[in-house]
Amino acid sequence: MIFLDTNFIITYYLKNDKYHDRAVKIWKTLEDREMIISRTIIVEVFNILNTRLKENIELSKKVYKFILDKPIVLDDHFYHDKAFKLMSEFYNDSKRVQFADCIYMTLMKQLEINKIARFW
Repeated sequence: MIFLDTNFIITYYLKNDKYHDRAVKIWKTLEDREMIISRTIIVEVFNILNTRLKENIELSKKVYKFILDKPIVLDDHFYHDKAFKLMSEFYNDSKRVQFADCIYMTLMKQLEINKIARFW
C-alpha cells in the first residue's frame, strides 16, 4: 500500500513542474499497486491548485477524477487527536510541523504504511 502525498499528486499533473518527469516514472511503478490518500490530502491538493498556483479548472477536474477513480480515500478525522499530540511534541520556536503532516504521520503509523510517494 502506497500513501500518495499532496506534492506527488500535484507534481504528476503539472507538466511544467521540475519534478514532473520523475513523478511520471514513479507513477509507472505504482500504477497497479494499492494507493491511499486522506481527505486532508484532497483539501490540500485543491487549495494549492486553485489559490496558490491558480491552475485552470480543467486540470482540477482531471485530478478530481483521478481521486474518485484510483486511490482509497481515508477518513482521517479519526487521527486528529493523536496528530495534535504529535504536533505538540514538535511545538517550539525553532521548528514546527504542520498539522496536516502530523495527520499523515499518525495515519501512516496507525495503519502501518511505510511507503509514501512524495516530493520535498
